[in-house]
Amino acid sequence: MIDVHEAFNIVMNNTKLLKSEDMSLINSLNRVLAEDISSKDNLPPFDKSCMDGYALKSEDTKEKMSKFQIKGSIKAGDFSDIVLKNGEAIKIMTGAPVPKGADAIIQIEKVKVEGKELHVLEKVSPGTNIFKTGEEIKIGDVALKKGKIVRPAEIGLLASLGYTKIKCYKVPKIIIINTGDELINIDQNLMQGKIRNCNEYTLIALIKNLNAEVKSYGIIRDDKNKIFNAIKTAFEEGDIIITTGGASVGDYDFIEDVLKEIGTDIKFTSVAIKPGKPVVFATFKDKLFFGLPGNPLSVINSFESFVAPSIKKNDWKR
Repeated sequence: MIDVHEAFNIVMNNTKLLKSEDMSLINSLNRVLAEDISSKDNLPPFDKSCMDGYALKSEDTKEKMSKFQIKGSIKAGDFSDIVLKNGEAIKIMTGAPVPKGADAIIQIEKVKVEGKELHVLEKVSPGTNIFKTGEEIKIGDVALKKGKIVRPAEIGLLASLGYTKIKCYKVPKIIIINTGDELINIDQNLMQGKIRNCNEYTLIALIKNLNAEVKSYGIIRDDKNKIFNAIKTAFEEGDIIITTGGASVGDYDFIEDVLKEIGTDIKFTSVAIKPGKPVVFATFKDKLFFGLPGNPLSVINSFESFVAPSIKKNDWKR
């Protein structure tokens, strides 16, 4: 038997970061970036208006009223090849590209219009209400750094930069195996000597709460061959395998024997923790195995003490 701190250190020292994988943009929500994301474009890609108003030359404005001839209009999505001359203005909508020759936008609320003539009632500074090309981000700039959580805002930014796929760290796939002849499904009526398989649902909830992928193999009876086949398959499919029950030294506790037959490296089989003493931890290639007790309180305590920290190590946002 080893103490809790030693067991914890053994688990963490044997927990390796998972590799990255390519993911479609929308499926990357809440995942962690495995690479820096550089901008492919300038944002905005052109000088654009921040307001509904009129594009003009700032040098033509005065402290008192200035008059301009309105030469047309530009809405978002349009482009005008008009080159503004002194004394001219173009009506412009928010998000529209600023026409050549203009260096300022005067808000529509600050002007008066009489027919085709625009009256500006104040002096306007160069660059007023214009969002300059690349002001948000320039080509080659790092838009998002490795290790960043991909939230809805990040997905929107990545979409605006033209990314359809990104590299994210894999989340561990966890396989649950509940062993015991005494177990029945939760929708079955209780009978002599039987208990409902509550551990399966507790573990699924605990794992989902950590943003990991989980799959349950359901109930496996106290049959050594069946337990062997289930654990062997789980090692092929998952990154972390969790069993409940069968981890002690009773006549029908087969976990340790099965692990030896498979060829795992058993690190410990008992921890000085209450509740949860018979905890087994083993490694197999780059996979991890946790054999938890069958008692529901022991399952929760040993999971939070050893399994959860291992899962969190692969989740950079924690």
